[in-house]
Amino acid sequence: MKPTEFWKNFKLGEELSVSGTFIYNGVRRFYELRELDHEDELFEVLYDLAVGFERLLKVVVALLEHKDSDDQEEFEKSLITHSRPELLRRIKQHRTVELGPQHNDFLDLLARFYKQIRYGRFGLDSVYDHHRERGCAPSSQSI
Repeated sequence: MKPTEFWKNFKLGEELSVSGTFIYNGVRRFYELRELDHEDELFEVLYDLAVGFERLLKVVVALLEHKDSDDQEEFEKSLITHSRPELLRRIKQHRTVELGPQHNDFLDLLARFYKQIRYGRFGLDSVYDHHRERGCAPSSQSI
């Protein structure tokens, strides 16, 4: 078996399991929420879902785009991104993907969280923004 075959069949299979675990944990934590008042709990939900879907999209991109003739190092560098919309765009170049507005909104929410909110408490301006995760959520009311 060639290294690329092993990589696509087994290593990316392990990555699929990792991404599924992140997604499962995010959905489970969301299910356990009783209200949206605890930023640490919302952070965990959003973080797990953002990482899980990003990793899942990267597996799909790798399986669709990789060719044995590719420069492996360059290809791997192309996967180092946190842009879920960009990964989805790459997938759509190879397959028809029909997402509804709510699905796109969900991916946008995860992208916004990951890009703007994930490290928000490390800045001094976090003193003035008490509910960053709640602002990312669709509603700040009780679930």
